[in-house]
Amino acid sequence: MTKFLEEIRTEEELLAIIIRSEYDQPDISFFTPDDNILQVGYMSYSENKKIQPHIHNQYKREIQGTQEVIFIKEGRLKATFYNQDKEFVSDIELSSGDCVVLISGGHGFELLEPTKMIEVKNGPYAHDEDKIRF
Repeated sequence: MTKFLEEIRTEEELLAIIIRSEYDQPDISFFTPDDNILQVGYMSYSENKKIQPHIHNQYKREIQGTQEVIFIKEGRLKATFYNQDKEFVSDIELSSGDCVVLISGGHGFELLEPTKMIEVKNGPYAHDEDKIRF
């Protein structure tokens, strides 16, 4: 990992991937493993690059669980990470332009200033069947 790309983990599992606003690599690179239920990558191309038009095939996937990607559009927050037993693992500050991929375990956020975020997660949305609050 680099100082602009961090993993939050226990000995047994990857909890989250932090992608700092300063992260920059040429071409395309994926942060999540191929078998992960969300595929999160970064693309950086020069001008006049063309990405061939394409359609994604209808492909049945069977998944267990929910993963999220939170992009901090503006502001600052403290993200706290927990293992599957709801035990504290670590916390980290995120600010404008940072992104966190929430893979496993638990998480919570404390807003340190007015903050705007974009959240992406796999669906369909399962309301309260999807989470345990603690």
